[in-house]
Amino acid sequence: MYLTEFNLTAEEEQLLDVYNRCPYSLCEVIEVKPGIGMTIVDLLRRRKYEIVERSASQTVKRGQILYCAPTQLAGINFNVAMSPYALRPIVKRDVLELRDWMTEEIGTERITTKHLLEFEGAIRGLYLYILKVMFRPPQILMVIR
Repeated sequence: MYLTEFNLTAEEEQLLDVYNRCPYSLCEVIEVKPGIGMTIVDLLRRRKYEIVERSASQTVKRGQILYCAPTQLAGINFNVAMSPYALRPIVKRDVLELRDWMTEEIGTERITTKHLLEFEGAIRGLYLYILKVMFRPPQILMVIR
């Protein structure tokens, strides 16, 4: 491949290739094994992953929504990357509405990795909008009678 000039092994090249082409998605945590891993469902691709992972599995909770990049290499499922903030379970409806919009746009129910890359701005935009609302300070409303 193109990375051989850096004296990388075939496995290292394959890992870099996976990291370079892995899109972010929105995934629901359905099971957590602290310090070992977690089971997540990619809500956009409707794909389940048994993730091998140590640190995040100690803090995430069942039902939370993660903005992450799950993938598989050599039979091992892992997250290439994950945002530092998990979303509340209540936003699942918003994610499914995004999925409905995406499937209407592409004309099929099957969302692929290619589609996630095409819609990466919309996916990231939804995540950032939800974070903005989540971290907005409470507002005090004055009622004048």
